[in-house]
Amino acid sequence: MFFAFGTFLSFLWGQMLIPEYKPVVTVESPKQLKKEVAASEAVYAKKADSLNRQNNQLVFQLSSTKTALANANTKTVSLQREIFNLLDQRFTRQENASSHLDASCDSLANTIPVLIAVSNEKDSLYNSEVADLESQVQNRDSAVALQQQQYQILKESFIKSVEAQTILISDNKALTKTVRQQRTKSKLLSAALFILSGAAATYLLHH
Repeated sequence: MFFAFGTFLSFLWGQMLIPEYKPVVTVESPKQLKKEVAASEAVYAKKADSLNRQNNQLVFQLSSTKTALANANTKTVSLQREIFNLLDQRFTRQENASSHLDASCDSLANTIPVLIAVSNEKDSLYNSEVADLESQVQNRDSAVALQQQQYQILKESFIKSVEAQTILISDNKALTKTVRQQRTKSKLLSAALFILSGAAATYLLHH
């Protein structure tokens, strides 16, 4: 009876020494997460590079259009001056020579303003095109800035996730080690109690 009681006591004591065991949580390794981050970063860098090249090309086109427009405006102003000077000379000659009106001069006088109006309209269309291109460049820059901001946020989230996974794995390893140590100690104590209870039972039986 003493032997059985000692055995039960040693078993109960050993179980009390074992802390509640929490199973290790299975998590993705930080190394794998870092690989995924690197892969995502490579994809983003490729797309961002393509977007930047398109943006640079658009800026170049805008600069070229502005230059062409400036040249067109200069030519228009020069043409206007030349035409009005020519008209002034024609009218001056007509007033000095006779009252006879030259039909060709009238035709020229009527046609030139139309040509100038058409030229001005073309310049206006160029101005509108430049405004549209400027808006496109601004929109492109805004899109690039937004994507960079979103990417930075995503990258920071990944970094925090990796750090959290690293801490979790470290805690799990420490917990597993502690549980193993406690189990080993409890086994040794149970064995010692088992031996002592057996010895005590034997001693009592013989005395």
